[in-house]
Amino acid sequence: MINDTQLSNCFDTKEYYIAPYATYTRIWNPQFISIVGIRTEVLYQHGIQHATGEHVNRHEFAPVPTFTLAYTPNKSHQLVYALTTKKLTPSLPQLNPFRYYISPTVYIQQDPYTKAPLIWIQSLQYTLKRHYVFSLNYITGEGINSFRMPVEGGYTRIITRTFGRVHLLNAIANWNNSFWNDRIYLNASLQGTFNRSYGHFQEYNVDVSNFSYNASLDWQVQLSQRYGWKLDGNIKYRSKKVLAQEHSDDWYTVSLGLTKQFKNGISAYINGNNLINKDHSRSFLETETYNFYSWSKTYFRSVSIGVSIPFGRKKVSGAGKHTNSSSSLAKDRLKAE
Repeated sequence: MINDTQLSNCFDTKEYYIAPYATYTRIWNPQFISIVGIRTEVLYQHGIQHATGEHVNRHEFAPVPTFTLAYTPNKSHQLVYALTTKKLTPSLPQLNPFRYYISPTVYIQQDPYTKAPLIWIQSLQYTLKRHYVFSLNYITGEGINSFRMPVEGGYTRIITRTFGRVHLLNAIANWNNSFWNDRIYLNASLQGTFNRSYGHFQEYNVDVSNFSYNASLDWQVQLSQRYGWKLDGNIKYRSKKVLAQEHSDDWYTVSLGLTKQFKNGISAYINGNNLINKDHSRSFLETETYNFYSWSKTYFRSVSIGVSIPFGRKKVSGAGKHTNSSSSLAKDRLKAE
């Protein structure tokens, strides 16, 4: 829906992206490896809004360094530290400056020249006997968020803009194992995140401190090895969240799937997605001058049925045998990284 039915919200865009990179790997000894890398991102975006004739030109240049240390004293233990950076470049639809309405009183009008934040990510990961993985991540950078702004005439404008700074401390514990001669496989994960966001955008002051967590359990059960029946599924839960301008409720879902294996790699399956879930997800914002409430139903219950038939299986497996010896060194290096 747009503000003038005689105008078409047509926005043509082109994007050119060049990112040369270089890495240096040093193997200090069989247990200790370091990797230093640098990637230089050069981005050019050009858009034309046909309704207004407005041209949008964005140029981004950013050096993006990376650094990794891996210490593997033996097969049971591995410790990895990594420093990475990431440029959060606006997507092409966010470059469109045209005002279009999503309700009679609410419209979206983006600023195509919003600064692209640079995010710094530090992570420390410890793996124990391949079954336990613990990681601690610290993420910081300039924040970016969608703001809802009351404007003249009783209208509300939605705009994506940068503000202040964001600090995220994220801890993850993951466990996976198989039982009964690999007939039962379980994978459990628990993630906790502390968010500290502060800054301002026009008259809005952002000052948020919040802790949230996610939990999930995935499983696969071999019902019959002889007849090739497998049952798999997952349970997911997400707690309440407080963002820069909105709050959101918790959410959960349960899915199941049944697979039948035939000869020659052919399989048939039936999957039930979100069989048990929270019907509605709510987000809300309450200030002295403006209240916003949104209810959505994103995760619908659904059932999918399908058949998988591989083609060219013999040729692929044969090629793999011939190239195995020549690529073994590359595989070992990828595993080490």
